[in-house]
Amino acid sequence: MNKFKRIIFIVTLTLILTGCQLNKNVNNNTNQSNGDKQDYIFDQLRIENEDKIVVPYDKVNEISDYLITRYIKTDKFLKEINSNLIASSSTEEFTDIYYDTPDLAILANSGGVRYRQRLNLTDPNDKKSGKELMQIKINNVSSDKLSRGELKFDIEHLTNKISSDDKHQMIGLVKNSQREDFKTVLKDLGFEPYSMKPIINIKDYRQRIYFSYNNEDFVGISLDQVTAERDGRVGYFAEIEPELNEVAFTEGDDAKRQLMKEIQDRIVGDLMTKFPYLYQDLAPKYTKGYNVTK
Repeated sequence: MNKFKRIIFIVTLTLILTGCQLNKNVNNNTNQSNGDKQDYIFDQLRIENEDKIVVPYDKVNEISDYLITRYIKTDKFLKEINSNLIASSSTEEFTDIYYDTPDLAILANSGGVRYRQRLNLTDPNDKKSGKELMQIKINNVSSDKLSRGELKFDIEHLTNKISSDDKHQMIGLVKNSQREDFKTVLKDLGFEPYSMKPIINIKDYRQRIYFSYNNEDFVGISLDQVTAERDGRVGYFAEIEPELNEVAFTEGDDAKRQLMKEIQDRIVGDLMTKFPYLYQDLAPKYTKGYNVTK
């Protein structure tokens, strides 16, 4: 089995394990002859499976207090769910710049292209604290409405900017060795990278709780308090993101995956029962941020 076929097999298997099916348009792309581009996409594509639950902005503290009391200060309910579960928490801050074409084609497709800086406010020594990435979020990669595709590219800050790519507000941030892949992916998705410019800045203050099972990360739940700024206009929103750990879920057998889902369902069900004003809205942060800054 050559590399390209092996990668397609691995990604297809991953999607099967996560209960997903490739969208027809994405699946058709695997028949193209552009092997280098496909190798990059299928070697690097990450499938996220996460819900999004809207929190009224004035209820953030109420939800935060409940999560900490329910899972960190005491573990009674956690042990009722499963005696092998352990919860831990951290606080992080994300600063994002979202880019789009002049006609906002990425916004219209519920996608996202963003430059992200991450800080761990609880543990500054965390190896991911201070990390910077350029990310492409791809919608409709699966029949599962909770799934999105993501590609990540490293960042490189150049002292001397010589080429037109170096000087571009978005392309110039991507590590030089990865720029061609970055541009190729955007073009293949139908977006002209050289036309893209910053659209909105988003700052996300995140309280995250991790649930591990026998010392293995299983489920995460994040409470995001978001500030969006666009053309001098500022807006706010908040949401909860429950998410299954993609590695444990993908590599696990049927029983393990079912257990993970049951744990997540208990946690989300408890929240929705306790706070009836919560509701699902799967729109990405780029869309929500754009809407609150109109």
